[in-house]
Amino acid sequence: MALATATDRGNHFNLLRLVFACLVIVAHCPELVYGDRSHEPLTMLFGTVSFGDLAVDGFFLLSGYLIVKSWTRRPEWSVFLAARARRILPGFVVSSSLCALVVGPLGGGADYFERFSLVDFASSLVTLAQPTIPPVFGGTHYPIVNGSIWTIVYEVRCYLAVLLFGLLGGFRIRFAWLAATAVCMLLFMLGRFDAWPLSGAAGQHMARFFMLFGVGGCFWLYGRPMLARRGLMLPAAVLLAILISLPRWAELGLALFGAYLCLHVAVREASSFAWFNTLPDVSYGVYLYAWPITKLLLWWWPTLSAPVVTFLTLAASLAAGALSWYLVERPFMRQRPDSRERPGVPAFRIAQSNDVP
Repeated sequence: MALATATDRGNHFNLLRLVFACLVIVAHCPELVYGDRSHEPLTMLFGTVSFGDLAVDGFFLLSGYLIVKSWTRRPEWSVFLAARARRILPGFVVSSSLCALVVGPLGGGADYFERFSLVDFASSLVTLAQPTIPPVFGGTHYPIVNGSIWTIVYEVRCYLAVLLFGLLGGFRIRFAWLAATAVCMLLFMLGRFDAWPLSGAAGQHMARFFMLFGVGGCFWLYGRPMLARRGLMLPAAVLLAILISLPRWAELGLALFGAYLCLHVAVREASSFAWFNTLPDVSYGVYLYAWPITKLLLWWWPTLSAPVVTFLTLAASLAAGALSWYLVERPFMRQRPDSRERPGVPAFRIAQSNDVP
């Protein structure tokens, strides 16, 4: 199998990110229409995870691979933090502000701004939480302004974990990252969330996302030769299909065999899809704006069917994602320092000339 070169132009990362963002919409729209997952396609098929779960897991797997790669190729904390902040924060701040100042009033009633607290909203921005605003979309299923962005704070925590791990010299030890990932996986499978700084649901989310992010990083550090082996795709797909139908093992199947399938596709040279990498990267914007778009559609036209809402949300979210890319994300991405990679000094060899990004 041909592997991509050291640029993002020869692979399927952007394509997969967009597919995952669209799958979140496919999962959320029926749930917002009916109030539960009984009509969500993947849940109906396997009875365990939804397309939304699968997509979010995929995001963290891809992110773990690319972020660990970024640190090991240029282990400078200031450059690392600046790059992560430029990619995540502008889109998040603008999206949250539009949700609070535009979407909120549309779904919150005439006295919305009388109840709006700028201090509370600013606090939610600083903590990367869902916008703290007055109640909106009363009487509907899931009456919140943006139910998707709760994962952003966990993404940032994973970035900070890479930074801390790198500053402490963890990447100099051959299997340290693998051991840390195994611990996260064990805690998740055992349900021992009391071992985390946050307990309960927050601890469960941390264990799940650190596990997935860690597995993605493991494939960058140790598993790239495996990703080049096409013969492993069928066994991985069969094992994933078996585990994903078992409630206790579905996430583990996605973290192991789903990770291989996802990254195997991601790092392949984009032969017939090379044109896609010339398009704007709208996936982040699609993810940020899909939920409020769906809520507004159902608020104004509550009798819309799930397929119609899904189609309209996909179309509107792609447009919003393009605007977010051109007006918000790309201008900040261009303000990057010298992007030439500088070699790190790990105890084992990190990069080769033909490594995938």
